[in-house]
Amino acid sequence: MPEIKVINRYLWIIIISSLATYIFTWFFTETLPKSDMIDPIIFTEPTQEPTDAEPFIKEFEDKKYMIRPQYQYDIYGLIVSYQDLDEKWFNIYYENDPYNIKDLCIIWGDNVKDDDYTQVEYWSGTWTCYFRWYENKINFDHQKLSNNHILPDNPEVAQVLKNAKRGDQVHFEGYLVNYSILGNGGSERSSSITRTDTGNHACEVVYVKNFEIIQSYNNYWRLFNSLSFGLMLLAFGLKTYTFFFL
Repeated sequence: MPEIKVINRYLWIIIISSLATYIFTWFFTETLPKSDMIDPIIFTEPTQEPTDAEPFIKEFEDKKYMIRPQYQYDIYGLIVSYQDLDEKWFNIYYENDPYNIKDLCIIWGDNVKDDDYTQVEYWSGTWTCYFRWYENKINFDHQKLSNNHILPDNPEVAQVLKNAKRGDQVHFEGYLVNYSILGNGGSERSSSITRTDTGNHACEVVYVKNFEIIQSYNNYWRLFNSLSFGLMLLAFGLKTYTFFFL
């Protein structure tokens, strides 16, 4: 039928153009803002205060966690890398320790007062954050970068946390904690309690009671990226339908 050929032609045009738009916009979904777009509150240094909070048990999925608060903690920062650990189907560690749903690598203070931080390459591994640069003179202080293992206090905090992406300016507060998983073979993890350490044990483990996105930078690019992907799937579905049923 001639009309089916016309429909198929338009569907192919939509699929190809949507795919091209998806690929193009993807490169802009997680760019970093320039320093003149940084909220001055991100210059604030993290605060860490003693706490008298008692250890408590938290259930998550089928695990029981013994949470031991060490300090009250409050931090503002710019997300430069992250890892949604609960979305990594190939993450063999998540099944055994599912409460740490996301890692956030953030910078703050003097690091965001000029544009040098945009010349640094950042990436996240499993429970790690790496960074490097190629220029000889970069104004960057590794003591104003931290990788945070996040344990959300409740589903509302978890949802806001899940929406946080690279380029977003955020604030969160709660406790630096040590924790263990109760039961046979349960893992343990301890938080760093200083911003000056390095290496495998330099990450903060944060039980987050409040999380807010102060400013989200790439919203429009993310919207176009999602819409183009959805349109591509819709057109592909219609193309499949016409192939089998018309």
